[in-house]
Formats: sequence, structure tokens, C-alpha cells
Amino acid sequence: MYYIQYMLEMLDNMIQNKAIRLEKFLHDIIPAVISCMVCTQICARPLELDHWTVRGNAARILSALVRAHNMGTNQIQSRVTRMLHHALDKHNSSLVSYFGVLAGLCELGPLTINSIVLPEIRSIYRRWS
Repeated sequence: MYYIQYMLEMLDNMIQNKAIRLEKFLHDIIPAVISCMVCTQICARPLELDHWTVRGNAARILSALVRAHNMGTNQIQSRVTRMLHHALDKHNSSLVSYFGVLAGLCELGPLTINSIVLPEIRSIYRRWS
């Protein structure tokens, strides 16, 4: 297993542990998790690492972070959704980046799917067909 998988597992356990307060570190954690989802190449030897699973796990962890820490004052869900929507609009992104973005948006729930993903389906299809 690679360090990135261990780091994501550790972060997942920290989110589940109610004794650990992550609010002060969200500004560092969220961009790192999003990078695990959307970066073109996760490791130096991509054939040895199941990067699809890493991206899916990162999306699940991002969703858990958003659910645990979204409040009216910090608007984490709207910020993350906006960031992922912006990444979805990039025309020069790779297929693996699109997978990570779509996995992240889908993990954020049915409202996000209906408002962000479904309206973009036609343009995504045209881009990749």
C-alpha cells in the first residue's frame, strides 16, 4: 500500500473520532483531499496503485468532512461544490480528473447531483465522445 492510502485512512479515522477537533485545520485538509481526487497522476508508478479507489475514497472522505463541519457561518459545502464545479468546467482536464470531480460531486448528495452534475452531462458527453 502507498502512503497516500494510509493518509486517507488516517484522516477518515480522525473524522470519525469525536474527541479530535479538525475545524482549525480544514483550510489545509480540504485542498489536500481534493487534490487526491483531481490530480492527473497520484504516484510515480500508477500501474501499481489503484488510483480509482484512492479517488473514490478521497471523495467519500471529503463528503464526510463536509457533513461533519458544514455550518451556516463557514459554508463549506457551497465552497467545495463551487470548487468541484469549476474543475468540471475545465476543458483540458484528464479523464481521471473528471472521475474524481464527479465522484466528489456525487458523494455530496442528490441535490448536488441534480443541480450541478445533471445539467453538465451533455457537455461532458460531447467532450469525451
